[in-house]
Amino acid sequence: MNMTSESEVRIERTRNFALTRLYYDANSYIAGTVETLSEVQAHPNYLNLMANLPNEAARQGRHEGEEAMAILLSRWNPQLAFVSLHTLLEMLDVATRRYGIPLQRAIDLIIDGIDRDFTLLPAEFEMVRPSREIIQRIEAKLPEAWEYAKVRYRAMARDAEGKELGMVSMGEVVTSGAGHITIQGGSPETFKAAKSLDTPQSHTIRDAKFERELFLGAAQIAFEHNIHAADALHVLYCMGGGMVLVTSDAKLLGRFPRAAAGLPHALTPIAVLRTWGRFLCPPASGLHSNSSSPPGNNQGR
Repeated sequence: MNMTSESEVRIERTRNFALTRLYYDANSYIAGTVETLSEVQAHPNYLNLMANLPNEAARQGRHEGEEAMAILLSRWNPQLAFVSLHTLLEMLDVATRRYGIPLQRAIDLIIDGIDRDFTLLPAEFEMVRPSREIIQRIEAKLPEAWEYAKVRYRAMARDAEGKELGMVSMGEVVTSGAGHITIQGGSPETFKAAKSLDTPQSHTIRDAKFERELFLGAAQIAFEHNIHAADALHVLYCMGGGMVLVTSDAKLLGRFPRAAAGLPHALTPIAVLRTWGRFLCPPASGLHSNSSSPPGNNQGR
């Protein structure tokens, strides 16, 4: 499958801010970046994957989904398309272990896409509400973690002439209620005479509260909606940002009825193009016309 050239990407990419916000999960991102590569499509694991599909229609549908995802990556406004580090980690694993792509090559694919094809999305979500049953039991045993985040670094202190004064440590603790505590380690005389610090020799961070909420949030989604734990992390990243979860995973899509309270909309790459492709430059609304009917106009609004 021939991908668009870099020059064509520059011409065709739209900066249309009327487009909806998309979150690419791992399987959709892998489909558009890895499984459209000629060397991957000739790899035994990819050939076996295609051969194990039930019929030619299924194989054609998979190819169309890969093509649609490649179009989204090459032409959607990258400021409205998001990928998490969790997605990138899964991509590296599949690219190198399943398809034998050299690690440096896989990393280059990621680096080239950052800001050009998508924006990296750090996790941001509402604090988890009290859960039920087994999750509630786990939650009760986890510390509340009044310490939201702790950052500490150690470095050599120097006086005005650049003379070494000794190692010192400095940091901040962010606490519940948006409070903060400054922490220091070292001789008071050193701090008094210090005029500069070298590049930190060690830099440590701790965020027990964030880890707690990330775990509880993903676990709650996984068990309440019967979603695989790894997929639940993608859902958690996507929630709260008014995003459409773009996925090719049929099982995951089956967990997203419109009435599912609290879950974001989830669509295949083909469905995204059928719904918003006419806003791309040039319009992509005519692609995959033999696919199933497009979703309702309220999807992802």
